[in-house]
Amino acid sequence: MGVDRFGHIYVSFAGASMVRVYNHDAALLSSFGYLGIRIGEFNSPTGLWLDSTNRIYVADTGNLRVQVFQLGGLNAGSEQVTATLH
Repeated sequence: MGVDRFGHIYVSFAGASMVRVYNHDAALLSSFGYLGIRIGEFNSPTGLWLDSTNRIYVADTGNLRVQVFQLGGLNAGSEQVTATLH
């Protein structure tokens, strides 16, 4: 789980092989990822980290790698968050 500077909450769901993004009221804003072995797909993402340049690092545990995504649509009032493979 991680929180960006605007209070968006990022949660990795290992069983569903995805990352979900919530606002501070716990309303779902966005999600990305699904089960697979290709770039942009996950197999049991068990952790994540956000840096100061709006990147999210996802520990794709089942695929033995870390994937990095550039976050977009980020601002204090945004109801949409996008992630582009970096």
